[in-house]
Amino acid sequence: MSFESKQASSIAAACRKEGLNVVEKIDDTPRFLPTNEITNMALIIEDDHLAKQVYKFALQNGITVRHIED
Repeated sequence: MSFESKQASSIAAACRKEGLNVVEKIDDTPRFLPTNEITNMALIIEDDHLAKQVYKFALQNGITVRHIED
């Protein structure tokens, strides 16, 4: 499962408190949001494979994308 860093830390701490072993993996993959500058709306795609295809197409075709940090 994937979580934002703050949420992941809280979940891992709660699991450890209950005696569970937890392995955390940091995914430092850059993320991009295709953005409509007129409406100030962003496209969020939850399917990682589809998102990579859309972001690559957007970048190649001059569509505005914003780099985001988790």
